[in-house]
Amino acid sequence: MKQLTYGENTKMNNFVISLRDNNEKRRAHITEQFSGKNIPFEFFNAINKTQLHVADELGVTFDNPNLSPGEKGCFLSHITLWKKIIDEDITVAGIFEDDIYLSKESEKALSSYDWVSNKLDVIKIEKSSEKVKTSVNPVIRINNNINIFRLNSKNLGTAGYIITNKGARYLLNKITTEPLKNPIDHDMFNDFLLDDKYIACQSLPALCIQDFVFNNTDANFPSLLENNRIHRKTESKDISKNKLLRELNRVAHQVKDFVFQKVIERKIKFNM
Repeated sequence: MKQLTYGENTKMNNFVISLRDNNEKRRAHITEQFSGKNIPFEFFNAINKTQLHVADELGVTFDNPNLSPGEKGCFLSHITLWKKIIDEDITVAGIFEDDIYLSKESEKALSSYDWVSNKLDVIKIEKSSEKVKTSVNPVIRINNNINIFRLNSKNLGTAGYIITNKGARYLLNKITTEPLKNPIDHDMFNDFLLDDKYIACQSLPALCIQDFVFNNTDANFPSLLENNRIHRKTESKDISKNKLLRELNRVAHQVKDFVFQKVIERKIKFNM
């Protein structure tokens, strides 16, 4: 993929999804992280389990009985932000969850989004996996120490990503076209990657990381969502059928990538 031009006249916003009530520790942590690196941000009150009626307003339906109310609230928080980006004509925004650490490179990259091309949809900036498959060449270089590559393999998690107005429109349209069967990150950073029109990327090195990934424990910020999560041991026939079709499509893409040598596996680094 050839080098992309930078965006112009970008209106930048950084939103941190965070429960409004009884959440002082996480909010203090985020304030320290962003203010310490002079990165502007604002809290976005997360949708809690008593506000799930927001789904009707967004045109979102769920078709997975194993999703907990906490999970649904998390998904709806992200989707509500996508709609906000569209409605307010925000060119590009950063979306974060409230248990992240920011890297030493983050100040330059997240203080202004003039470098983000409006041809992209989403840039995942967190480290959630050790390795990831990407395009051979970067689509954007920032200050010679941050590279943005097109993402070519599953890399789950929604704790930190940059989204363009184009990307918000793509995702909202996809999410509201069919009932939600999977966690939202499975769509954003796995299933939708099979669509060549969807341009999702990964920053290397990563610009943020969740506390439980960094410390290999959730002792600092226990997740109510994780405690409420139901282990998905069963799948409906429709979900299994769709999964089989996705995997067949993925194999076809892997063969094509191998033949044309368009993909390389890279280690994801995070520099505190």
